[in-house]
Amino acid sequence: MQPDAMAAAPDALAEALDLPALEDAARDSALMPQVSALAPGELDEGLGSIFRESLTYAGGYWTGAARTAGLVISITLLCMLVRLLAPGGPQTAVQVAGALAITAACAGSLKQLVGLGAETIQELQMFSNALLPTLAAAVVAAGAPSTSSAIYVSTVFFGNLLTLVFTDVFVPLIYAYVVAGAADAALGGDLLHRIGGLCKWVVTSGLKLLLTVYLGWLTVTGVISGSADAATIKAAKLALSTAVPVVGSIISDASETVLVSASLLKNAIGVFGMLAVFSIAVLPFLRIGIHYLAFKLTAAIAGSLDGGGLGKLIDVLTGAMGMLLAMTGIGALLLVISIVCSMKAVTG
Repeated sequence: MQPDAMAAAPDALAEALDLPALEDAARDSALMPQVSALAPGELDEGLGSIFRESLTYAGGYWTGAARTAGLVISITLLCMLVRLLAPGGPQTAVQVAGALAITAACAGSLKQLVGLGAETIQELQMFSNALLPTLAAAVVAAGAPSTSSAIYVSTVFFGNLLTLVFTDVFVPLIYAYVVAGAADAALGGDLLHRIGGLCKWVVTSGLKLLLTVYLGWLTVTGVISGSADAATIKAAKLALSTAVPVVGSIISDASETVLVSASLLKNAIGVFGMLAVFSIAVLPFLRIGIHYLAFKLTAAIAGSLDGGGLGKLIDVLTGAMGMLLAMTGIGALLLVISIVCSMKAVTG
């Protein structure tokens, strides 16, 4: 994307799309490169900058995760030693104390990570409220009105649905999954194990269903297959005159120039939007991912020390981290897919 080509975009169209407001909406992320929505630069360079900057935070995340993991392993090791030194002692009491101690040790981190995941989904939704109308107007100006409508409606709907389901359904289920796992580790019982398994199944199946339905909707509407509107210049002029307020009738008279410029503008906004999405999501994803890997390793070590209830409890905590990671990733993925589809929408 050449700067001189972007400079050919009509000023009236850029002003009508309110690009400064879109740029302001992306500035809340500390990792967002200092670029313009009109000329965001190359996508790979922007992503490289974001990921390099994010790595500076990785050390602190590993430290926090290692501290929690070390505490969990210490508790597991202590319980094992108590059993070895007092084989005739109160084994049930040791098991209950160990399960409660591990749960307490991980409760703070789990609460922070759940809150981080929910906050990230909400931030992505807030940014999409600024990005999608602007991107949809650019797609309309480029001559693909029904494609723009399909992408905009589906993304807004699924974004709102994901935010609602995440905060009101999945988060309580994750907590229920952890509580059931802790109770199962402490007291045992097939019922508690089944309740925890049901909670996990609902969350994982719900995430898969949301993503499958969203991709299916885009396929049915023809967005993913590329069968976007083969709009003629006449249809594009009509779209321009009705979709862009105030200056629509003026810029529609130069429709061929506008269509080329709008297509470039649409791609520039798409690149800018993708950079903003990654800048919002990368740190939460990195932090949750590091904790997930740390707990995965902890589960392997603790499982060799205690193959009973405590080992299973750590597996439950690892599963909770994995579900958080999946939800955060899918929240960003839905928006990225929408941006890519909008950038691919072209006139015929």
